[in-house]
Amino acid sequence: MTGYVQMHFSRAERENIFGGEWNGWPANEWSEYNDCLEITEDSEKNATLNEIIKPRFKVDNVDGILDDDTYIRFESIIEFPYFLLHALRVFVDFYDVSLEKDLGELLDDKKLIADFENVIKYGTIDDEPIKDNKENFAKIFIIHLLQTRYLFDMFIIKREFTGEDKDGEWSLKELHTSGQASKKKAYYSNTLLKCDYERKEAYAPRNKECLMIQSALRVSYTSPKVMHWITELVLWLFKNDEVPQLTNEAEDIAALATKENFLDGKDYKLGVTTPHIVFNFLDYLLWKNNKNKYSDFEFEFRNSVEHWYPQNPSDGSFDSWDDKDTFGNLCIISRSVNSKFSNLSPESKMKSYGNMVKKGSLKLRIMGCIIQNSSNEVWIDSMKMK
Repeated sequence: MTGYVQMHFSRAERENIFGGEWNGWPANEWSEYNDCLEITEDSEKNATLNEIIKPRFKVDNVDGILDDDTYIRFESIIEFPYFLLHALRVFVDFYDVSLEKDLGELLDDKKLIADFENVIKYGTIDDEPIKDNKENFAKIFIIHLLQTRYLFDMFIIKREFTGEDKDGEWSLKELHTSGQASKKKAYYSNTLLKCDYERKEAYAPRNKECLMIQSALRVSYTSPKVMHWITELVLWLFKNDEVPQLTNEAEDIAALATKENFLDGKDYKLGVTTPHIVFNFLDYLLWKNNKNKYSDFEFEFRNSVEHWYPQNPSDGSFDSWDDKDTFGNLCIISRSVNSKFSNLSPESKMKSYGNMVKKGSLKLRIMGCIIQNSSNEVWIDSMKMK
């Protein structure tokens, strides 16, 4: 799933659904869509629903690639089946749908059809079984899907590709238009998380903060099956008009995960099983507390937990340490860096790979600074004091 939903409609459909500026909230009533969302027979490219649902059905143009094979600018952090799973869970909560059996714990694309069947066959809205009026459910859900995609596009991070940067960067932007009539074109600027009559210097930092905490969540939960934070944020957006508080909501999600999966257990010696969200949330707090100092920092897929003072010292060249699994001695790094660090002492890691350390996670950078002015023995002593 790529791009912005507005850009996948014809110009006329865009204006009917999203207004003249292409960025208005989709209407809540089905009657408002009488002049759009229609299937016509005047194009050879149209396909019937029976054709579309066949496993071998393919479209001529891959989603996200333009006619000239140029990749589009934005890439979603989830694929469409997972978006449907998020949308369904938001629907169940927002419309207070009663179910005989709850939807699965995981966002499992293999159970997509089963989840929808569960809602349609056994769900009730205001004591009315959905199965008794499937047509009404279909209309409500189509509008809900459109509105969910609208919120997802505007308020959930993506990867943005510009110039020759093949890896892209985290982006939180919204669509705007310039020009008139047939010359109207789309452009993108940072999503505004502002209160009425608020000055730019007050609201501008929120975009970066929201982008950073969401990217911290994204790199912590690498499997789309466990990205429940997306469901929570989109549901919050449906229920709340105070979009400037979106950053706070995302912070609360990260803080609660850290509390439940780490702090509540009061076991700070989990070693490599320490949840990644703990490291990334700490890095976010360190960044937020000193943005100027860490202006070059961004969240990356650092998926390996490393012992700074190693588990098994190289060739017995220095003493082992029983409390090596303590959180203070751990850092999160990429697997490629982990292979280089190997079983070297903290001093040797900093001397040999100092440049990698200085570009790594903020916790790792701080650990590097400490060992730069001390020794392996001092490092152990400092951990004993924690």
